[in-house]
This record gives sequence, structure tokens and C-alpha cells, in this order.
Amino acid sequence: MNPIDKKFQIFRPFLLIFFIPLIFLGYNLLLENTLLNTTFLKPSPALFSKQKVKPNPLLAAERRLKNLSHIKKNTETQNKLDSINSYLFYTGTEHLSQFVQAISSCSKDQVRIGYFGDSSIEGDLISMTIRTFLQKKFGGNGVGFVPITSLTSGFRSSISHSFSDNWDYGSIIRNYGSAFPYGISGEVFYVKNDSLLAETTQTASVKYGLRSSANVQAVLFYGKQDTSSILPSNSVSTGSNTVLLNDSNLVNTEVLGKQASTYALEFSFNRPQAIYGVSFASSSGIIVDNFALRSNSGGTLSKISSNYLKAFNQQMDFDLIILQYGLNILSDKPDDNYLWYKTQMSNVIQKMKIALPNASFLLVSIGDKSEKNDQGVIETQVNVEKLVALQKDIAIENNVSFFNMYEAMGGKNSMVVWVETNDWANKDYTHFNYKGAAIMGESLSQFLQKAYFKQFECNEK
Repeated sequence: MNPIDKKFQIFRPFLLIFFIPLIFLGYNLLLENTLLNTTFLKPSPALFSKQKVKPNPLLAAERRLKNLSHIKKNTETQNKLDSINSYLFYTGTEHLSQFVQAISSCSKDQVRIGYFGDSSIEGDLISMTIRTFLQKKFGGNGVGFVPITSLTSGFRSSISHSFSDNWDYGSIIRNYGSAFPYGISGEVFYVKNDSLLAETTQTASVKYGLRSSANVQAVLFYGKQDTSSILPSNSVSTGSNTVLLNDSNLVNTEVLGKQASTYALEFSFNRPQAIYGVSFASSSGIIVDNFALRSNSGGTLSKISSNYLKAFNQQMDFDLIILQYGLNILSDKPDDNYLWYKTQMSNVIQKMKIALPNASFLLVSIGDKSEKNDQGVIETQVNVEKLVALQKDIAIENNVSFFNMYEAMGGKNSMVVWVETNDWANKDYTHFNYKGAAIMGESLSQFLQKAYFKQFECNEK
């Protein structure tokens, strides 16, 4: 045997031992790069699973946040992922500094959130989940402001609410029948006018039942009474206690009691007077007020007088205002650019910023809304993504924070999954049910928790 061949035979096993790991390593590197490239070019996964498995929404949201933060670093990928516009990842967290300061300093006795919205939040949906989350973390008790009457009193679960049938009201949606200024909720209540024509005392009642009354104080909010009459002033009774509704200010308050589980109010009217509602709140911790008005576009908030916004804020001192609107302006017209709505909402935000100077603002986009197309297939309504894009632009241009509820649901056609697979929304393919509202409330809570609250903990809750 040739000496060279003999040496090769001796060293061949060693060469195989050396080269096989190198080949295996190279193959794995090639496979890994292929997988990475494939993953980066795919759209980000939906926030919730499409399977009928009850997920943990907080863990799912945390995984999504990690995925988005990883993908965001790749500009080319970001452009391909963003089916709406180049602001997919905009949150405007820096614009919540006033709210964060109120939470983190622990020096303010009460931190108050006003959650304004349309039928998506009526019945305290979404807001009651946020309230529970934040009160558990930062303390506080009570459901906040509740109007005198409500269309949703029959299904609101956070408080029981009943009232006599001789109340009348005006609202920024119901543009007739009111001679009184609108309150912070966009409504005003009063005894029916025909009840006072006989110039005899008329009564009207309202009853509230609290789920938890520990450290909660009930405060009535009311306005001016008719001064053209020389009849006695109006009054309100709670049990054996009766107080006159003196009205030295635009917006007046009267403490009705503390730590009671039920408040039965009996009003005696000798003259017309504006009544707004009752606040059930602890003196410290987080308070979340639900200001829902069915069919509200958001632009109608401009009908609330700046003076009355300021007057309510003197009593409530808001730290965060959440605005969730848009469903009531969606149309099937593909040529509608909604620029008129952009002007309306920008004016509302700027007006509220002036009236509520200590508050941060968070704009929440519409979620997915689906309807049948020309082929009879239920899919995302034609203008949903256009409106979400516009709402992000509104937030950016007005220096407010933004939560993309459409993306949080899973994006295009996610409402179909929420309705048909997960049973988290109603068959109108527009509104969340209780389960879906709780899941979205947890997502919004996590948004706040992740972005602003994690590094701040009050020593006392």
C-alpha cells in the first residue's frame, strides 16, 4: 500500500469526526436563518387564539407586546406588517405623564379617570374591568359617577339602579326638551315640566344599590333652580335626613351619606332644577367614571359648556380622560375620508384639555366591525381600517396617547372570530358581550400597566 494512502486510512476516522459536526452546524444555521426570515415577513399573530380554548388574556397580551417590540426594530418588516399606516406602533406614552405622576407620587388622595364612550361601554362595560384592575393595584372603592336615570340600568352589573317614571332629561344626543345646561356625562335630569304646572310640590325618586360600600361616600351633583318663582326651594331626602338644594354655584354638591349599601333618594320639587347624578367614591385611590351615551359620535361632546366642564372638574379633578368613539360614524361609502370627523374630535380634545388642565388623555380606536359583503361573506367593514388610521392621526396631532383596539382584537376579520369562535361579541358583529368587554378591559389595563405603572407602587393601598 502506498504510504500516503496508508496515512489517509489512519486519519480518515478523525477527519469524519471533525467534519460531521461542522456540516451539522452549518445546516442548523441555514435552517435558522430561513425560519427567521419567514417569521419576520409574516403578519404579527392575533392577540387571542382563534381556538375555543379559554386563554389568559394578560399572558397573551404580554406575548404580543414582546413580538411587536421585536418586529418593530425591523423597518422593512414594519412597513409590510402595517396594513393601516406607518403609525402601527404609536402609543404616545409620553403624553400620560400627568396621570403617571398622580399615580406614582402617591401624594394625591384620589386619582380620577373619566371614561367617555358610546354604546361600546354602556352598562359600565370595559370600564368596570379597568376599575377593578386599578383599584386592586392602587386602592380605591366605588363605581364613580352614576346618572339619575339610565337606559342600561337593567343590565349594568356594577350597581343596581331604579328610578320613578316622572323624570325627564336632555342630552347632547337628544337635542330637545332641556332648558338646562348639560353635565359632565352629557346629560341633565329634571322633573317633567307638566308636573309643575299646577304649582304644587312634585316628587321624584331614584334608588342605588352598591356592591361594595366600604369607605364610599355618596355625593349628589346638581345645578341651578328656576329663580323666577317665589316658591320654597327644592329638597332631597335620604331616610330621615332632608337637605335643601341650595345652588350658589353652577355645579353644586351635597354629601348624602357614607358607607351605606343602599341610597333611596326622594326629591321634592317646587320649581324646575337641574339634577345630574350621584358619585359613589372613596376619598383615596382610583375612581373610574363611566360616561356612556348610546349613538354618540364623540364630536357632540363639544355641546358641553366649557364653564360646566370646569365646574365639574373643580369637584372631581380628573387625572385621565379616555375617549372611545367612532362606531356611529362608520359608513359604507368608500370615498368618505372622515376628515370632517378629524376636525370635530380635534376640537373636542383641545376644548377638554383647556377645561381639564391636570388630565392626561388616551384615545381608544374602534375595534373591528364586520358585515356581509356583496358575496354574502361576513368580513371587516370597508372603512374600519381607514377610520382607525384617522384616529391614530388625531391622537398624534393632538399629543394624546393612543390604544389600537382594532389591532388588539387581532386586526382584519377578528370580529368574526370573536363572535363565531370565541363567543366574545354579539351577533351584530359590532359590540362586545360581557366576556369580550372583560377581555378588552384587561387588555387596556395591561396597556396601562406595562407602559406606565410597573415601576410605581404606592406603599399603602
